[in-house]
Amino acid sequence: MTAAKRKPTASQEDYLEAILALLRDGGTARVRDIAQRLGVSNPSVSGALKTLARRGWVCYEPYGRVELAAAGRKAAQRVTRRHEVLQRFLTELAGLESATAEQNACRIEHVVDEATMRALRHLMDFATHSAAGRRFLAALGKARDRDGAERKA
Repeated sequence: MTAAKRKPTASQEDYLEAILALLRDGGTARVRDIAQRLGVSNPSVSGALKTLARRGWVCYEPYGRVELAAAGRKAAQRVTRRHEVLQRFLTELAGLESATAEQNACRIEHVVDEATMRALRHLMDFATHSAAGRRFLAALGKARDRDGAERKA
């Protein structure tokens, strides 16, 4: 199996996801930008980028810009899509606050299998694009409100 065909680790996916977001947001990704986004040191980013470059996921020269290779872009887009679906599910259906949903989506995105992601996407589509789904969301919201009121009492 070639290096680019291997699945990235959770940490590598975080780097790829951060690079993609930086490229989308500002057009460039540099070591310091990645470090700031992930809350890690510049040397940690440099080490990770060397590994990602060896595996064929990024194009990187020290002190230069970081670009995603085709395989890295594909992996970054995959984990970003997972993150977005999980974030929406956790906020819109599970009713979690945005920050809590974000933290949990970041952890879950690396371990959830494709069948589960497909089921979550179908559930989200149903809940947000059908009359029955909207009724379900309204009922779920009322149940949450009752639960919250009972906890306060």
